[in-house]
Amino acid sequence: MRRISTATKSVDKFGVGKPGFTNGNPSTGVPATDLEDQWFDHVQEELCALVEAAGGVVDGSTRTQVLTALRSAGVFQTPAQFDSTTKPATTAFVQRAIGNASAAPILSSARAILASEAGDSFLLQAAGTYTLPALSVVPDGARILFASTVSGVIISRAGTDNLLLGANSG
Repeated sequence: MRRISTATKSVDKFGVGKPGFTNGNPSTGVPATDLEDQWFDHVQEELCALVEAAGGVVDGSTRTQVLTALRSAGVFQTPAQFDSTTKPATTAFVQRAIGNASAAPILSSARAILASEAGDSFLLQAAGTYTLPALSVVPDGARILFASTVSGVIISRAGTDNLLLGANSG
């Protein structure tokens, strides 16, 4: 993107080093901002690139192509669970990250929990030992939540991994 750079720009309008446009004021001798082809070309191509990245074809007969592009799956995609990059986050990603599990299996027999099940919330309906996956194979930030309808449930750690336990009662 390019900011306006003509001599008649409004200096620092949006902060230091961030010029903008002005209509000018003839009574005080302030001229309106002169326009430049490079600025318009940059704005045009930035917007066209967004439409095209979303799979659209630039069409002068409609005025909703940028909005359609922003709403398309090709522009803002839900990152993989536990993605810790600086990609834009969709509401689906945020909702999953703040505690909505990717799945909520009901377990009717004790078993080992798989690394691929990290992030799930389990309802345990059988007494016995449920073994957690090794911490080394679970993505950073993953949580595994257990709720039980029976007594005699044991949550076992893998190897010498430490457990961070939380309990809710109500």
